[in-house]
Amino acid sequence: MIVVPERPPNFEAILAAFPGAANPGVIFCYGRFVYNPSGAVISPALHAHESVHSRSQGDDPKGWWWRYIDDAKFRFDEELPAHAAEYAVASRGLSRPGRRQELRQIAGRLASALYGRMVRVDVAKRLILDLVPAGDYPLREST
Repeated sequence: MIVVPERPPNFEAILAAFPGAANPGVIFCYGRFVYNPSGAVISPALHAHESVHSRSQGDDPKGWWWRYIDDAKFRFDEELPAHAAEYAVASRGLSRPGRRQELRQIAGRLASALYGRMVRVDVAKRLILDLVPAGDYPLREST
């Protein structure tokens, strides 16, 4: 993926649907590009998240984005595995309290206004853990 320090080509449509998209640190995947208008640091965990979107968009990022903006179920179905991939990378090597904190942060973002408050945090935590392969999360724990 190629990081571009500017807004994605469909930024106005994204912003109309998700006003929080203008906040510093918000990045956007569009095909094989990650648009990073505020110059935020893209951690390996965020790279994993955006890679899920890049693969899903395939050769039609424009069509993917229109569906993402218009269809909340599609958006959730796209964000859940991306957040799970982010958590799988971010939690590696962390202590149990560190993993819990990382899970709270990532699930909190999935449940936030940025994505349209599609899910409660407690539900997001459970769903994320359900998607993380056992090898990436060796110590299952209650959320």
